[in-house]
Amino acid sequence: MAMAGTVVEEMGAVIGRQLRRQLGYLYNYRRNLDDLKEQVEKLDDARERLQLSVDEADMQGDVIFPDVQNWLRRAEGIIQEATKLTEEEEASKTSCFSGRCPHLKSRYQLGKKAKKLAGKVVVINKASDFHRISYRPLPQSGLGFSRLRGYEASESRTMILNEIMNALRDDKFDMIGIWGMGGVGKSILAEQAASQALEDKLFDIVVTAHVSVTPDVRKIQQEIADMLYLHLTEEIETRANLLFQRLNKQNRILIIFYDIWEKLDLGKVGIPWGEEHRRCKIMLISRNHHVLKAMNTQIEFLVKPLSEEEGWRLFKKTAGHSVEETDLQSIADEVAKQCAGLPFAIVTVAKALKNMSMYKWKDALQQLKRSVRTSIRGVDEIIYTSLKLSYDHLNSNEARTLFLLCGLLGYCDIPMDHLLKYSVSLGLLEGIDTLEKQTNELLSLVHHMKASSLLLPAEDDNYVRMHNVVRHVAIEIASKDRHWFVVREGDRLLNWSKIEKSVEWSGISLNCKNVYVLPEGLVCPKLTFFQLYGNSPKFENQDTFFKGMEELKVLDLSKMHFASLPSSFCSLRNLRTLCLEQCELGDMFLLGELKTLEVLSFVDSHIKELPREMAKLSHLRLLDLRNCSALEVIPQNIISQLSQLEHLCMENSFTQWGAEGFQNQGSNACLSELKHLYLLRTLHVQIPDADLLPENLFTENLTRYRIFIGDEWSGSGNCATSRILKVGEVRNLHLMDRICKLLKRTGGLYLNGIGAKNVLSELAGEGFLELEYLYIQNSAEVQYIINSEEWLPGASAFPVLKSLSLDNLIHLKEICHGPLPMRSFCNLLFLTVENCSILLNVVSFKMLHSLQNLEVLTVKNCDLLEEVFNLEGLDTHGGQMLPKLRELNIIDLPKLKHICNNGLGRIVAQEGADGATDMVEFPQLSSVSLKSLPSLTGFYPGSQTLERLHPGDFDHPLFNEKVAFPRLEVLEISHVDVRRIWDNQLPVNSFENLREMRMTFCQKLLHVVPTSMLKRFQSLQFLSAANCDSLEVVFDLEGMSVLEDVTSIQLRKLVLDDLPKLKHIWTRNPHGIFTFQNLDSAQALSCPMLTNVFPGSEGLGQDILHLEKHLIKFCEMNETADKNGLGEAPSSVFSCVDEISECTSGEPIQDSNSRDFDERANSSLTCRSRKAFYFTTMYGM
Repeated sequence: MAMAGTVVEEMGAVIGRQLRRQLGYLYNYRRNLDDLKEQVEKLDDARERLQLSVDEADMQGDVIFPDVQNWLRRAEGIIQEATKLTEEEEASKTSCFSGRCPHLKSRYQLGKKAKKLAGKVVVINKASDFHRISYRPLPQSGLGFSRLRGYEASESRTMILNEIMNALRDDKFDMIGIWGMGGVGKSILAEQAASQALEDKLFDIVVTAHVSVTPDVRKIQQEIADMLYLHLTEEIETRANLLFQRLNKQNRILIIFYDIWEKLDLGKVGIPWGEEHRRCKIMLISRNHHVLKAMNTQIEFLVKPLSEEEGWRLFKKTAGHSVEETDLQSIADEVAKQCAGLPFAIVTVAKALKNMSMYKWKDALQQLKRSVRTSIRGVDEIIYTSLKLSYDHLNSNEARTLFLLCGLLGYCDIPMDHLLKYSVSLGLLEGIDTLEKQTNELLSLVHHMKASSLLLPAEDDNYVRMHNVVRHVAIEIASKDRHWFVVREGDRLLNWSKIEKSVEWSGISLNCKNVYVLPEGLVCPKLTFFQLYGNSPKFENQDTFFKGMEELKVLDLSKMHFASLPSSFCSLRNLRTLCLEQCELGDMFLLGELKTLEVLSFVDSHIKELPREMAKLSHLRLLDLRNCSALEVIPQNIISQLSQLEHLCMENSFTQWGAEGFQNQGSNACLSELKHLYLLRTLHVQIPDADLLPENLFTENLTRYRIFIGDEWSGSGNCATSRILKVGEVRNLHLMDRICKLLKRTGGLYLNGIGAKNVLSELAGEGFLELEYLYIQNSAEVQYIINSEEWLPGASAFPVLKSLSLDNLIHLKEICHGPLPMRSFCNLLFLTVENCSILLNVVSFKMLHSLQNLEVLTVKNCDLLEEVFNLEGLDTHGGQMLPKLRELNIIDLPKLKHICNNGLGRIVAQEGADGATDMVEFPQLSSVSLKSLPSLTGFYPGSQTLERLHPGDFDHPLFNEKVAFPRLEVLEISHVDVRRIWDNQLPVNSFENLREMRMTFCQKLLHVVPTSMLKRFQSLQFLSAANCDSLEVVFDLEGMSVLEDVTSIQLRKLVLDDLPKLKHIWTRNPHGIFTFQNLDSAQALSCPMLTNVFPGSEGLGQDILHLEKHLIKFCEMNETADKNGLGEAPSSVFSCVDEISECTSGEPIQDSNSRDFDERANSSLTCRSRKAFYFTTMYGM
């Protein structure tokens, strides 16, 4: 009975709890609904905040993480569910006696739903705190040709493209021209050819430069140098020489010059071509055919307007298929015809009219039909009218003003920071309270104009581009519609009378080179924008110049000399932006009178001291002092008084920070003054000594920063992130605590001479969760990047890291000691290890699983390194080795024996006759460079049994059956002492895509291509062997018989240089075994034992039909081609080109008419001494 009573009692308690819970839904009905409403409001606020951040990241080109997108979808679903519940509650109020009697069942159901839904809301609210919402995708390899996005070539364009590609492949053409009218599509065709050439591996790199109407040699040099990461000096001649030397070191390069209006002196720029650099090709883009001829182009391609059919297809694709609707098609067809086959006009008009109503289409057609001629140089009236139409259809006056502003800022790339400095003051971003938000709005406007084809993306996200035709139109519109007076770049300002006579000007832009004398003053009461690029004139005795410009808001005086500011500056009571860039600046005390100033820029100016009067600029929001390297004095209490400052940039500028606690008159500003800038969000600053750092200097309010701590930094690489921190020579790790808030959120981190043994555990309390780029160099302390024994179990580390570079870490033992923390290196794309003296291997088997996204691996100058990949302990079945690795560079490792060592398990099991075989496969590897590896015996260890049987003389091949390269295209081997490159048995499909192979200083190598490799080398196009002292034959064909299915090899160029023992290019005539009909260039230089190039056998002549260039120099030639071995050849197989220079003992004979060879009916060419000959074949002529 007692037990039964207990059971009944417990059942009663359970039933009671259930009953109270259920009744609670009814009694607490209102409280549950109110609680749900409160929780949903919090969720909605969190969702809106996150959505704003997502929108900003999306506009900047970032990719949003999937978990962030999923959270937003879940949050939106729950908010909608709560809204529906609220609607049900309202409905229930009127469902029982017109709302006078409460509906108990309905209240119970609503209270229950509200309670459960509120619980869901609390859970999802807790999950809204994301450390990072997006990531910046890496650019594709080669140039990011922006205009090719979404581009579809027409039939006529495809034909021209194929012709251009043939010219790029043909060594006869060094300089190629493309010409046609403005807007016809020359530039996009050139970009498509360049992109295709890179894809086809015709060139290693493509560089571009914009020339413009008045070529600026310095600017052209700088554009090319920037693409080559080359630092140029100041003098033109020195710059040209440096550029010439750098380009000569580049093996295969294409240089594209856009927008050429007159002959350009390539020598003055520093461009090698022709005989100076046979692997450098130049492509010129111009509207004028005669300009190309003046520059000695060898072939030119005319780009004509599209046919009506092609134009209509492009128009329909851009405007959408709605143009085929019955009521719209005829008008749309007429509009397309009015664009006159110009792709630029077609695209801009079609985008402007897409999804527009019928009356808009009719109005556009009338505008196009009544287009008037314009004075724009080189721009057809159709293009002007079509672009004007696109401009008129921009969705806001702010966007239209920004478009016109872009037209004033020069050719090529337009800095986004210039647009911001002007837009803030011209009212384009009114109603937005912070610079950060204004920057986002500016990005939005730029994005819209890119979508309208009025602006183009640049290679750098910090810039934007405007097509030069569009720029001309923008200037014309600004002049006509906005009363802007514009003197274009390169034009002359003959006098000021036209400016002085009009009081209607609202903007004046003088970007010309001959402004040496200024008038006493300009009376322009409506002027808001004044820009003068003076090219170094002195601004003297002009104390009345600005008195008639009371409404001026933006003043840009660049490339000027100011001993002092003119007194008329005091009359600029509405001035908000002042840019004195690239100027020589003296006494600036009058700056204190510009009380309304919000933006002040001294970029690239020579200024030694900031005036104390700057402290009066209480409205200043942006101060840009970049590259003011002469700036030595910033008096105390100036920076701290700029309480509204949001953006402070001092990169490569002031470094003479004062010590904390000194308050004398002559002291410089100290860093603690930055603490008073409560609105600061962007900071670029260099601090020479970490001891100068005060406590709590850097707060979480900083959203963008470039902070350099330590001595001068150089060669730090590229970081596509807005938060960069560089720390140098900090031995005391307690000082690192002062920048801990920056370390948590930095995207790019550079550590130079850091005093930490374990980088992760000693520097990162939270695992560098937002770090994308990490560079560590010059440290004798660092032993491990990750030591998992000193890290929290289960904690993540480096989850979004893209690039890791380790240089001169002389005590680095391992990159990772122990198991890798969760998600470590899972997004790593680039890994570089250099000068790490005691490192024994780079990638351990524990790291392999985390490096699944690695694309480029470079290892250099590590004295004790024995293998790159340590696979000991690996027990993986059926996987692949680094599935995305595409480039492997292994250089100067004196102790390296193998790239990979033996793993205990299998990486890829390949079934063979003897069962399963362990094999390492690199599925995407396309480029391998092995240089200065004197101890290397093989990429992967071979048979240990054979090595034991023949320990002294076992012939190790570099590549054996245990390693596979199905996608390898480029192989470079230098200073590697192996006798054989290839094993007789290799994995299926390995090396079948090889296009280029270069061997240098391989002193034990006997032959290059054995019989077993011929079938695999059908894609080989370039083969080079140089300075290989033991090499006797290139193609070893012994043992091969004539085949029914003759192998066709794509070899186009063969280069042999300084091979003292080379006797044969091939050991027997290849006719009937393989053909080399694509061979168009063969060189043999300093091969004293080479007795013949083409050994005699019938049918050889048919195999060299395309051979055009053949250079034999300093070789003891008995015969080039056997007189009986050419089959039915023409009577003259070889003939001299223009002249043949004979060399005896290396001395040239000046008499060009001298001939020391026999030319007979079947053309046997015999050299009786050491001679140099350059000749072409006559086949195919």
